[in-house]
Amino acid sequence: STPLRPGPVRSYKFPLTGDSFEYPAVADKITRMRLSYDDAHLFVAGADGALVVFEVREKDGRVPHRERETQVPWSEEILVTKTDLEEREATMAELRNTVEELTVNNDYALRMKDIAYNEKIKKITEKYASDLEQDKNQYDLLREEKTDLEREYEERLSAMEVQHRAEMQKRESLYQGKIMEEVERYQQLQHETNLQKERWEEKQVELVRSHDAYSQAITDDFEAQLEEVRASRMDSEEEIAGMKRDWEETRRQMEEDIDTEVERLKARYEERLAAEREATLKFKGENGIMKKKFTALHKDIEEQREEIKAMLDKEKELRANMAKLEGEIVSLRAMIHERDVTIGDKEKKIYELKKRNQELEKFKFVLNYKIQELKRQIMPRKKEITDMREQIKEMELELLQYHKSNAALDLMIGELRLKKEGMQRESDGLEAQLLDG
Repeated sequence: STPLRPGPVRSYKFPLTGDSFEYPAVADKITRMRLSYDDAHLFVAGADGALVVFEVREKDGRVPHRERETQVPWSEEILVTKTDLEEREATMAELRNTVEELTVNNDYALRMKDIAYNEKIKKITEKYASDLEQDKNQYDLLREEKTDLEREYEERLSAMEVQHRAEMQKRESLYQGKIMEEVERYQQLQHETNLQKERWEEKQVELVRSHDAYSQAITDDFEAQLEEVRASRMDSEEEIAGMKRDWEETRRQMEEDIDTEVERLKARYEERLAAEREATLKFKGENGIMKKKFTALHKDIEEQREEIKAMLDKEKELRANMAKLEGEIVSLRAMIHERDVTIGDKEKKIYELKKRNQELEKFKFVLNYKIQELKRQIMPRKKEITDMREQIKEMELELLQYHKSNAALDLMIGELRLKKEGMQRESDGLEAQLLDG
């Protein structure tokens, strides 16, 4: 056998001058050399299975600056021996067998639990079917009871309708009496208004008649007095004319009388003339008084006309009051009708509310009975459901444990497979190196 020849790595200067330097690397000959992709490291593999990594530097010994992203990470592969690989394969086979046994056991346990649960579900289904049949029979009984209650409430309803009709007739007669009283009152007011109107018309006619008679009497009296004054004046004028004629005749007869007789007669006639003048003035004063009386009578006539006008206005007011009273009567009738309608609506609402209240009481009684029955039925079922839930929780915990163990075994199997693949790749690489060497 030939001794192993060491395999150094020789470094030459550039540009080539023939100078070199050797770095010891492996104990046997070098089989492979490779630079990294960034020319930072040199990988040297020897026939003895050794792998040496050299760091490439500049000629002055300075390490070139490289980006962190371009740096090569350290390898995660671990070199193991063939014995370790075989032991791990044996361990993986044992674990795989264990996993298969656990899977078979889990499947068997799950099948047994499924059978048990199916039996329990069958029993519960049969029990619920029997309970459903009992509930159905009970529902039929309740429906018959409901029919009896409806019949009873219909009888009560008919009795209440009869009572309501009687009460409505009573109230209708009461309001009819009130309406008749209002109508009689209206007729009485209308009769009083007509009587008052007739009295006012008679009084008006009497006032007009008395006024006309008074005016005619005053006019006749005034005309009679005026005729008397005219007659007395004419008599005075005739007497004066006669006296003048007598005086002229006397003067013609006694032209030759003495002056004293003339003066005496002249004075006498002057006195009589003054008396006549005074009488004329007196008649003029009486005429003024008569004119004043006529004016006063005219004023009285105007006042009576104003009174007649006031009476007519009062008559209009009375007619307006009558119309107002008639309107009030109409409004009272409308109000009575509205109140009757409102009372009818309220009584109808009261009746509907009573009916609805009775129905609600009936449903409340039925529902309370059903609730009590259901509570009595639910209590044992709740207990069974609670027990079944606890059993299901226990089974879920068991399944969770099985799933966890299966997951752990899957992880172990995955790790072992990865390790096996890594070792297989390493063994393949070593075999390839051996073949290349």
